[in-house]
Amino acid sequence: METALRRKNITLYDINQDMLNAAEEKYFNVIRGRSGESIDCEDNSFDWAISVHTLEHIDKHEREKILLEMIRISKEGIYLNFPAGLYAEKLCMNYIKALKKYNKELNHWTLDHIEKGLPDENELRKILSKQSKFTYELVAVRNFKSENYYWQKITAPNSFIIFYILSPINSIVKYLNFRKCPGVELLLIASKSAELNQKILKNI
Repeated sequence: METALRRKNITLYDINQDMLNAAEEKYFNVIRGRSGESIDCEDNSFDWAISVHTLEHIDKHEREKILLEMIRISKEGIYLNFPAGLYAEKLCMNYIKALKKYNKELNHWTLDHIEKGLPDENELRKILSKQSKFTYELVAVRNFKSENYYWQKITAPNSFIIFYILSPINSIVKYLNFRKCPGVELLLIASKSAELNQKILKNI
């Protein structure tokens, strides 16, 4: 995303010190926060506020505060992407079922998706209607890498050979039917103009 925006001066805001340490090693600026609901920064502190695969791990009643905080601290716009929709929910549910079936450790990130509920378009539009700073665009997209990962995990039993031979074959079959399935992620881009939104979307 920073490439699409042509920005190199990046600040990572996180509550996890390990994530901040890793970011510092990549020469990012870092800020350790207490939560995303109340960010200790002045209005318009940053050009853009970006969130990648985070909103689905936030309780529904907290998402509005986080989105409005992102808008408050940004001068030019915000960008988010996250899994959304019934097809994405189905993938998550089937993945957890497969892990249980094969007695594997349950993936806590995917459990988060199920327990907190994936964000949906209506939820986002309702929140964004409470601000007038930016105009926004919501776009449903496919994430083939993520979907293929889930299908491999869902269809592969414990056998090492079957996992590396039959699972990719099954994934190819699923891939051929991808066009019949809806998007599994939403992109949210909000900025000062609809024209800028479209321009950035084309570069992502």
